[in-house]
Amino acid sequence: MRFCHSAVSSLLPLAGLASVLAGLAPAAHAQRGARVRPAFEPKLVRRQTVSGIVRFRIVARADGLPQEFAPIGTAGWAAVVRVDGHIIASCTALPAVVTWDTRLAGDGDHEVHVAVRNSRADQEVGVEGASIIVDNAAADTASEASALARQTVSEGGGALLPRLQVPDTATKTALRARFTQSKDLLSARATALLPTGSRLYLGLPDGGIAFCAANSPSPGKAVVGSVIRLPVGDGAVQSLAVANGNVWWTTEGGRTVYVYSAAAHHVTRYDVTALLVSPPLPEPPEPAPEVIAAAPPAVASVSADTEPGQTPPFVTPVPSEPVAPPTPPKPTGWVRSIALLRGRVLLLGDAGTARVLDPSSGTLTPVSDDLLPKEAVSAPGERPAARLSIASSGDGSRALTIVVSVTPSPVPEPAPAKTETENGVAVPVLASNGGATTATTPRWRRYTLRAWRGSGDGAWKPIADFATDADPDLPARLAVAPDAVATAEREGLRVVAAKDTRATPRDLPYALSPGMPSSTDRVVVGVSGLWWEQRGIIFRANPRTGARDAYLPWNVSDGTGAVTALAPDPGGVWVATMSGGVRHIVLGRPSARDGYNGYIKAPLGVDTLHPPTPRCNNMACAIDAWQGTRYVWGGQSRSGTDCSGFVMRMHGVCGVSVPRTSSEMRHTSQGRRVLDELHWGDTLVYPGHCGIYIGDGRTAETVGGTRGGSVSHGSVWVRSSVVVKRFLR
Repeated sequence: MRFCHSAVSSLLPLAGLASVLAGLAPAAHAQRGARVRPAFEPKLVRRQTVSGIVRFRIVARADGLPQEFAPIGTAGWAAVVRVDGHIIASCTALPAVVTWDTRLAGDGDHEVHVAVRNSRADQEVGVEGASIIVDNAAADTASEASALARQTVSEGGGALLPRLQVPDTATKTALRARFTQSKDLLSARATALLPTGSRLYLGLPDGGIAFCAANSPSPGKAVVGSVIRLPVGDGAVQSLAVANGNVWWTTEGGRTVYVYSAAAHHVTRYDVTALLVSPPLPEPPEPAPEVIAAAPPAVASVSADTEPGQTPPFVTPVPSEPVAPPTPPKPTGWVRSIALLRGRVLLLGDAGTARVLDPSSGTLTPVSDDLLPKEAVSAPGERPAARLSIASSGDGSRALTIVVSVTPSPVPEPAPAKTETENGVAVPVLASNGGATTATTPRWRRYTLRAWRGSGDGAWKPIADFATDADPDLPARLAVAPDAVATAEREGLRVVAAKDTRATPRDLPYALSPGMPSSTDRVVVGVSGLWWEQRGIIFRANPRTGARDAYLPWNVSDGTGAVTALAPDPGGVWVATMSGGVRHIVLGRPSARDGYNGYIKAPLGVDTLHPPTPRCNNMACAIDAWQGTRYVWGGQSRSGTDCSGFVMRMHGVCGVSVPRTSSEMRHTSQGRRVLDELHWGDTLVYPGHCGIYIGDGRTAETVGGTRGGSVSHGSVWVRSSVVVKRFLR
């Protein structure tokens, strides 16, 4: 299963659904003191494993009614759904159906919360949540293995895979596109980004594009840009390429390629729809009926009157084996990315498919040997590459070009299922996966990655050849740049320096802090370093030194939402988000207004855990001494303390007086509001909670709260609506 295809809906286990739909009580019931909480349909279970698209229905229920999940009505009720603190949906009426695309959240643990509110209430009146495990990789591998197994012919010894018929000529059409101006282009949601030397290009969800000056805007200043809207889109833009005044792009449907000519100021569409042809499967011949043959003639010889090739009259013809009719071809899209290489337009698709497009005639031709390495393009009869990725410093003959080919390894055989004896019969034991019972399947598939570097002399030099589990059908896990290749694997990041032909893959230090998953689904690499994203947090590493930083979206009041695209440039990285627009993080250039364009930098590494000053060292000793102190609401001593009491006492060790409650800490004029970079000893104030930052993404705080918690260590990775105050000078 590929993410670019139709998504699979993962429904959580049904529990008490019939009682949920039982009668309605008036909304005024909530105003009579009943405890109101949100309810999921199906019921949201803690530690549930999900993948793909999750859809659930939200109602407001009043506990204590005869029905366990009795809705209290619809009038005046609203709900907000957050994943890891970021708002993914807001509903102005209940019941409501919310869709969560777990692919944007990434694999690992995620906190899902829903809060309900009544229009007559001045605060949220109910909150429910659960810790959910997202495992898209396992679901994809299992689906792929199952699909291949279904396509295997038991007696043929091989797989009959559908054949992709790419047309010889694309249908060329001039579009009546609509050109408009945007007063604040960077507030738009983008699905693809491409910064060039002078411009920033944005791919839009409706299939159109936009562009503006690439210079980082001044804080608070809107960026005016041009927008190209298409009459009919083929999905969100997924690939952009620019050269010679032309902008090329393709959408997630994979059937259409567009080009905008700045000189002629028009848009041309190329329809490259392919046909997916399934080979016919032979049907087993029916057994011939038993026939009693008559005695043959005495002389079994061919008569002289028999024509050559004619069947003798006494020979019974053998019926031919019936063959199932072929399945009618299915129109499908195949283009996944566009590369402009040596003055030619190269279309790259699934299963290593590559074609050269002639813009004038729309002709699609196979890739010649002088354009790509021979080893990268599969020969007839060979196993095709799963994906080709290309990055070039330009489309001229002297441009430095990197070509990466990723070939899937054979699907591993699943481990034999365990069996139990029941009434003398061996019964297979099935494992539970996200509420569904499945047989044992391989979790991660292996791929072979090969990369070549080419220059103006036309020769291709190999620079890398290694095994990886970075699925090439998820392009965000493979980053290719003119000077480096990076993969985001389950256990960490891997980088190859493309300028050194003797370079070997280097595994960067990846373990960040407790509570942070070890896998990521989005990575890019460029001159400014290696960038990746997890849970809306942007990370950067220097491939040469391994130094790492995190950029936390804490200066955006409503949150940025999930990240949809990353694009590095020489100064930093461009980030496209679901709700926070497009933001530019420029290295070493925070502003006094919002830090790094809405982000706060947090240097990472073991060295950041060391207290930098004697006062910080005194606080560190006190934090160690208070470890394990039990949580007591309103307490501020070693016999029991709450979060703000602990923070207050730790500052008291250093001779600094701070407010008693987290709310007062949040709004006090005492200390300094930090917007640029976290330091050891900074106070992190969350809604209704607070803690002390101790470096490397870690905190000292009361963990567990009223559920029997104590002073311990936490992390910043799932925090939102954070105000950072610096009371230590």
